[in-house]
Amino acid sequence: MDRDLTPEVIAHAGYSACDRPEAVVWEGSRQPINRILREWREPGGKHYLVETSQGLQFNLTLAEPSQRWLMSQVRIRK
Repeated sequence: MDRDLTPEVIAHAGYSACDRPEAVVWEGSRQPINRILREWREPGGKHYLVETSQGLQFNLTLAEPSQRWLMSQVRIRK
């Protein structure tokens, strides 16, 4: 389920306003992003598949033109 977490995605602002997400707040805990697994652009938004330092994965979308973040956890199958 996607949730609007506008203030809970911490991103580096650069040339394109949001060059790279650096951390997320998940269940009240700030988790640094360990690595960006995938980055792509689609009409209406910029997308990231990221992994946190605790091994959780999230799909992050920066919706344009509102500049609001959407975030959903990716369940890893084992």
